[in-house]
Amino acid sequence: MENGSAAGSDSIATVSLKSGGAPAYRAYLSWVDQKGWQVDKIEVLTVNDKKE
Repeated sequence: MENGSAAGSDSIATVSLKSGGAPAYRAYLSWVDQKGWQVDKIEVLTVNDKKE
């Protein structure tokens, strides 16, 4: 997870399986008052570039 903006109301999450072999996903989220997190966009990645 990382901040998507300086205001802190947006986040970016990059996820994949530990075992690998499957695509990774990057989700762009924004906070909606009184409702919670809203998914704005999802990207399918060939490689998780954030995996350590």
